[in-house]
Amino acid sequence: MTLQEKYIQKIWNTLAGKGDVKVTNKNGKDSYTFPCPFCRHLETTKGHVRDKKHTAILIPLKTEHSQCDYEYVFSCRRGYSPECRCSGLSGKKGGRSFLNFLIMLNPYLAEKYKAEKNGYSHLTFKKPF
Repeated sequence: MTLQEKYIQKIWNTLAGKGDVKVTNKNGKDSYTFPCPFCRHLETTKGHVRDKKHTAILIPLKTEHSQCDYEYVFSCRRGYSPECRCSGLSGKKGGRSFLNFLIMLNPYLAEKYKAEKNGYSHLTFKKPF
């Protein structure tokens, strides 16, 4: 289990919301689809709230810049909130890095993730109020 997969397990219930998290296989690795935590509560153009619809994904992508073979990237196909909208290179629709996604979802866990990733897992953090 990679460090990112360990932290996906820690946020599993948050990702599920009122729905569930489905595990599928993409690029030869597990990917996770779930209702987007940032826009699942927002109404569609027809006025419906689809808080159980799987519109977001954490997908493993190969990377050249890290110590791992792959890193998870967050993407939401609805894009109803600013947190869902992200631009890749040249303004094309892209995805958010796992760290960026974790910072928006749970800043406390993101700090723990960064510390563990950089070899400072011995540090303690005060949980926010």
